[in-house]
Amino acid sequence: MRNLLWRRVPQILGVYLGVSWAVVEFIQFLVERYELSPNLIELTMVALALLIPTVLLLAYFHGGPGEQSWTRVQKVGIPANLLVAAGVLVVIFSGADMSRTRAISPERSEAQLTFTGNVYDVALSPDAEMIAFLATYESPILFGQPLELFVQDIQGGDPIPLAQGVYGEPRWSTDGSHIVVQLWRTDFGLNRVPRLGGSDTPVCCQGWGGPVRHDYLPGTDTIVVTVGLPSEDGWGMGLYVGDNPETIEQPRAIDISVVEGTLIDLRGHVERLSHIEASPDAGMIAYLAEDSVGNWVLGTVAIDGSYINVFSELAGLGWGSRPRWAPSSDAIYFLRPEGPSSALFRVPIDRRDGTLAGEIETIEVGFPEIIMGWDLSADATRLVYAGGRERYQLRLARIELGEATALEVPL
Repeated sequence: MRNLLWRRVPQILGVYLGVSWAVVEFIQFLVERYELSPNLIELTMVALALLIPTVLLLAYFHGGPGEQSWTRVQKVGIPANLLVAAGVLVVIFSGADMSRTRAISPERSEAQLTFTGNVYDVALSPDAEMIAFLATYESPILFGQPLELFVQDIQGGDPIPLAQGVYGEPRWSTDGSHIVVQLWRTDFGLNRVPRLGGSDTPVCCQGWGGPVRHDYLPGTDTIVVTVGLPSEDGWGMGLYVGDNPETIEQPRAIDISVVEGTLIDLRGHVERLSHIEASPDAGMIAYLAEDSVGNWVLGTVAIDGSYINVFSELAGLGWGSRPRWAPSSDAIYFLRPEGPSSALFRVPIDRRDGTLAGEIETIEVGFPEIIMGWDLSADATRLVYAGGRERYQLRLARIELGEATALEVPL
């Protein structure tokens, strides 16, 4: 240890770590000030860490008093360290997006709504005055455990329990009169529950098994549901778009026929659908799905199935990144954990063919790292989410994302 102190190895290493911290802070400032890629911060940190062996060699052989000559260890070790560092950086960051992303910091106010349990999925009513959510008073929740459906006024007050034995996510009808969820009665099925309570009635998909993802085309009674399709490897995925999903035979059958509506075949594109969301102009569907190698990816599909897009650039989103459309149908929002908080991303979409139409924007909203569910109002000014650490709380944020007025959708 005395030898290392004489050679000033600890002192030089400490100075290097301090300078490295300052460099990382400066890079973070540049990223935030000039809207550069956040990956530059991670690249800087990894590069500085990989160069520590070179710093230690220089400190050991040249840190002591007096003049020291260059040894064979330095002549071989330092170039080797530089080559290894360069190789590691290429391997780690070769596929990373280093392009600029536009960061937005919208003004917002936030309020916690009263609920003492754990909330796991949320949906704003079409008029953004009520919230439907799935919750339980038990903690922690077990995977596959049935939940209870509640509604609550955004102004506060006590939540109203509507149904038990709920699986999947709640979706409002286009007129806001009821909520459609997957219930267990004698079997799984999508059921319609009145918004202020009452008996639920079947919609479709009784006996299909679970989960069945669903959504309504805005301004219509046309429903979009996920269906299982047989494939050589077992089962694939598809989407039914129509007014009568009961005309599809049960997905467990080998021969699936559609009597009314459109069946979009997604086999060969994705393996499993997690979330779907119809665009405000009723022209396409955004989806979150698992691809053939197990990555969660975002994509779009035309309502008539004329195009299917899988955005491999956005692989690794995470299972909970439910997509939400911008009011003008030209962008998709999704949430993803980013360090100690969750970031909101805006993905621009070409309305003609559903492809990517520009740079992805990062919106700094400062939500908790763990988000169990979220929804965005039709005018993109209210955002409700369930999240937290020890307990998944229900919170409502008033947020301005600079979106245009929602489009008029013909009936």
